[in-house]
Amino acid sequence: MGKELPKGWVKAAVGDIYTFTGGGTPSKSNTSYWNGSIPWASIKDISQTERLISTQDSVTEEGFENSSANMAEIGDVIIGTRMTVGKPVISMIQTAINQDLKIVRSRVPSNFTYYLFKAFQPSIEAVSGGTTVKGIRIDVLNNLEIPVPPLTEQQRIVTKLDSLFGRLEEVKARLGKIPSLLKNFRQAILTQAVTGKLTEEWREQDKCDLTETVLKLKDQWLRDRELNFNESQKRLIEQGKLKRPKRYKFPLKPDIYTGKPLNIPTEWQLVSVSEFAECFDNKRIPVKREDREKSTGLYPYFGANGEVDRVDNYIFDDDLVLVTEDETFYGRTKPIAYRYTGKCWVNNHVHVLKAPTKESNDFLCYTLMYYHVIPWLTGTTGRAKLTQGALNALPMGMPSLEEQTEIVNRVETLFAKADAIEAKYQALKTQIDQLPQAILAKAFRGELVEQLPTDGDARDLLREIAVLRD
Repeated sequence: MGKELPKGWVKAAVGDIYTFTGGGTPSKSNTSYWNGSIPWASIKDISQTERLISTQDSVTEEGFENSSANMAEIGDVIIGTRMTVGKPVISMIQTAINQDLKIVRSRVPSNFTYYLFKAFQPSIEAVSGGTTVKGIRIDVLNNLEIPVPPLTEQQRIVTKLDSLFGRLEEVKARLGKIPSLLKNFRQAILTQAVTGKLTEEWREQDKCDLTETVLKLKDQWLRDRELNFNESQKRLIEQGKLKRPKRYKFPLKPDIYTGKPLNIPTEWQLVSVSEFAECFDNKRIPVKREDREKSTGLYPYFGANGEVDRVDNYIFDDDLVLVTEDETFYGRTKPIAYRYTGKCWVNNHVHVLKAPTKESNDFLCYTLMYYHVIPWLTGTTGRAKLTQGALNALPMGMPSLEEQTEIVNRVETLFAKADAIEAKYQALKTQIDQLPQAILAKAFRGELVEQLPTDGDARDLLREIAVLRD
């Protein structure tokens, strides 16, 4: 916080200014001590707030009387001395506290005390002890050196800090809306893309018969897929790897009876996922954790939520769309589909799809990222599963290859703009997150408010405190 202090300020030990009152916990085995009318605060109550307005637990009068818990009054500053070390809050309620908290009292106003401990929380954390759980002894805390301004200047500092932090909270609140706005923007873009609204004007300008074009494309893809399958079976037989050819499985028709009807342009075709892309789930192989831990990690190992590990071999070297099979679906915010191109290994918690072209894979992924698959799921809410059969029968819109390319280009352009805004947001958020400590540092160097000749000397305050303690 700086070595040189303004005139009238003084350096003092924390223990010269403040006294600390600890708390305690009534016996957990005695049920008559708990769930009473007295709030009882612990670290979990202060860790995520600046003003304590409620507690998760409460005790009875009997529990309070039969413990070492103490009562904080309205306006008292409470700090954590274990885990969330040095974290201050101002209590807006009368509450008992446990042994991990301390009530801070002094002749110094509580608002100033709150800001001072907020400013010096990093210093308190630095001198705390413990390996797994940090804590600070009161004797160590009492010896920590702090700057003390005259009482009248303390009041001006508090007024200025209240104003600055109030404005900062308003900025944070407005800034905090940006991630949600960007998420809604991206999802709106995808909705527009896969329902044809994003390229509505583009279709009107196109002179060819798009309906016939899409039908021909679909038929061509399905003929090529069947031909490729039969040729691969023939090669396997010639190589002696197969005795007789397997029967070709025709793709499923779109399941139009489950879920909401799709609203797609008349120029598009309603197809199933399996008509649009081929499923390669039969090639998936899970790898045991102990085997993965032995690997040096050359290639990504994919699961339901993306890359979950690295392995030393691969089973795919292709352009793929991967779709969640049996992870969280209810209340999920992450997309259920993602893309990968190159060498990789895939476990049995994610489906593997491949469309004929890169643009088609991109379009397929955009279609499935936020697909409302819940009506097609089987199993309980906690163990819901999107089976291969359900995925393959999911209905989707199929535009022409040219329109797929146009859609992908437009989505990528719009997503790039969203990414640029998000990058600026993250940079600004980082700056704003650093502002509180910068403002507090300035305040306790004596640079935030003007020093006045009438402020007096902080030594007078120290003498008053010493007299009150005697």
